[in-house]
Amino acid sequence: MRIFKRALCLALCFVTATFCFSGCSSGEKYDKKSVVLSREDKYEVVKNIDELIMDNKYRGTVAVKLNENYIYLDCTGSESKNGDDIEVTSAFQVGNLTEAFTTAAIMKLADEKKLSLEDSLTKFFNANVADVTVEDLVKNKVSFGYYIGDVEKDTKTLKKIDKLVKKDDNEKIKKVVADFIFNFGMVDYATDKSNYYLLGLIVEKASGEDYRDYVKKNIIDELGLKSTSFASSGKPYHGYDSENKKWLKTQTPRYKNWGFLFSVYGMESSQSDLFTFYDAFFSGKLFKTDVASYIAKSKSGNHYGFGFSKGDIDAWTSINLHRAYLHRDSDTDLTVLLLSNSVGGFDINTLGHEVYSAVNKKVTGTILRSNK
Repeated sequence: MRIFKRALCLALCFVTATFCFSGCSSGEKYDKKSVVLSREDKYEVVKNIDELIMDNKYRGTVAVKLNENYIYLDCTGSESKNGDDIEVTSAFQVGNLTEAFTTAAIMKLADEKKLSLEDSLTKFFNANVADVTVEDLVKNKVSFGYYIGDVEKDTKTLKKIDKLVKKDDNEKIKKVVADFIFNFGMVDYATDKSNYYLLGLIVEKASGEDYRDYVKKNIIDELGLKSTSFASSGKPYHGYDSENKKWLKTQTPRYKNWGFLFSVYGMESSQSDLFTFYDAFFSGKLFKTDVASYIAKSKSGNHYGFGFSKGDIDAWTSINLHRAYLHRDSDTDLTVLLLSNSVGGFDINTLGHEVYSAVNKKVTGTILRSNK
């Protein structure tokens, strides 16, 4: 099966390379927006990424696209001990890649005139934050000090939430956590988790719908994302320990069962769905704001915004035995996406950057040769 997939991947790469090159006129000056790789460069990229996957005992999906063409596409391993082979439609927990879905929901509500990015947070919360706007949260111009583990360290808040969990009172849980965030206050260091929690609540207040319902109807269903949904509380997740050659199983930890991380870490999605989503996100299909230009220009200062690191578009996570990595070059449509259920043996961020570098080196070399 793997040999067949490799042959298919190489054939796809070669066909797209030949097709793309047929449209390039000799002597034409071009940059990353129009660059295509030669057949030989694509072959070397595939070989180098194959070696990275094998050396790191990687299991999951690896996909690389350049200007709408796949440079690399591979699926390795199984979804669980008794499960099917991993495919491009296999769903993984994607952790903080969820934040881009929250951004899209906010931007769509702004297009619908149900909120303004200039709205003060006092329109949505009874808190002393009159100088903070929705835009400040989206662009991470301000940063609250709350982080994932902070609530667990606060015994008083934890006891409140535990009682509400038993009553299944998600609305009160959300209020308790929002109060915790506002009481924690703003800090100088950059963290966007609290911002995207608050933005999730703003989606609910502005739309009059549950966050999950709004995102499903206006993003997931609108784009036809078949493998994307919200992770279920207590759902078991499987990961393969490549070092010890055994399967592991875990359930969503208690503090991720409360429902308050719905707009930060709540999504499950697949390689094929995420490419569809990101294409719509950056092309203006979902909303009018040109976030790609803003992110590309923001190479200094606080480096978060719109659910990504700014300058180059980065996001990565490790949650419940699953890992995810996204890199989208700010100067082109070169996109690298890794989704994995591998446990141990490698760092998803490091591996993702190595895959990106293997491709980008060839892209840069092609530009230099073509513009001589």
